[in-house]
Amino acid sequence: MGVPFENWPENDRTIAYSLKVTNELNQIPGKFTQLFDESNSGQCSGTIKILEDRFDIINLETQNNRADDTNYVDIGNVRRAIRKRKPADAAVLVGRHDIQATDVNIEAVPPKSLADAARRYHDDAFFDPLGGFYGNAYTGEYGQTAVPFTPGNIIPHGGAGITKAKLQALMKLFNDNDVDTETEEPILFIDNQGVIDLQNITEFANWEYSEDRPLARGEFAAGRGFLGFRYIRCNMLSARAYPSAPGTIVPAAGQIALPAFVPSGLYRGIWTEFFYRQGENPGKKHQMQQYAEACSAITRVDEKKCFQLVCNGR
Repeated sequence: MGVPFENWPENDRTIAYSLKVTNELNQIPGKFTQLFDESNSGQCSGTIKILEDRFDIINLETQNNRADDTNYVDIGNVRRAIRKRKPADAAVLVGRHDIQATDVNIEAVPPKSLADAARRYHDDAFFDPLGGFYGNAYTGEYGQTAVPFTPGNIIPHGGAGITKAKLQALMKLFNDNDVDTETEEPILFIDNQGVIDLQNITEFANWEYSEDRPLARGEFAAGRGFLGFRYIRCNMLSARAYPSAPGTIVPAAGQIALPAFVPSGLYRGIWTEFFYRQGENPGKKHQMQQYAEACSAITRVDEKKCFQLVCNGR
C-alpha cells in the first residue's frame, strides 16, 4: 500500500484560497490596470528591462538633377526602459482560538482583503514617485538616462479648475504632437472636484448637447466622452485609496495635476501579478498565515503622448 497523503485537505484548501483570490482579481481588475493590454504591458525580469527602440519618421527628398548623389538620411531613434519597483507584501494570521470564538468563517475573509490590497498596489504604481506617470522615465543604451516629465506638456491651472477652454487647449496639445486621437481616445483622470467642474460646464451638463442627461440624477457616467476625452474618476487625493498619489500629484497647495494620455504612451511591467501562500507559521504559535505579494511598475514610453492638466480649488 502506498503512503497516504495526510496533508491533502490542507493542500487542497491552500489551492482553493489561492484560486479564490485569483478569481477575485480577475473579476474586479484594478481601475487603471484595465488600460493596459498585451500591446503595452508584459512580464519582466531583472531590475531594468529594455522595452523598445522607437524610430522617428523619415521624409523623401526631391531629386533635383539626374546626376545628383543619392539622398541619404539618418533615422532618429529613442530607446526606452522600465525599472523594477520595490515589491510589496502583506500577511494575515488567523489563530485557532479566533476561529473557535466566532461562527463566521474568518479564514475566508483575508483572501478578498488581500486581493483588494493587490489591486490598490498595482493601481498605485501609476503614482510611484520614483517612476510612474509623473516621475522619471528612462532611456539610453542601458536604460540609465533619466527623462523627466516634459514641462511643455503641462497646462497651468490659470486660476481655475477644469474648464472648456482648458480641455480644448489640452486636446490641441495632443493634436500638435501628432497623436492620432481618432484611433486612440485620449484619457483624462479626474478627481471628485473635477466631476463638479465638468458638471458646471454648460455644454457638458445640458442635455441638448449630449445623448443623456448627466445632471438628472446627479451622477457622473464613468468614461463619458466630452470634447474628445474619456474621463476616469478616481479619488487621487485619498492616501487610503492611492498611498503614493497625494505626494505626487499636488504641485502646490490647493492644486492637482491631472494625468492625460493615450494608452500607447505608457507601459506596464509585471514582475509578480500576484503570489499567494497559506500555511501554518510555527514561529507564531502555529497560527494559520495567509501571505500575498505583488510587484509591478508603470512608465512613460512616449513623451509626446503624456500630458498634465493642472487645476486649483482643491
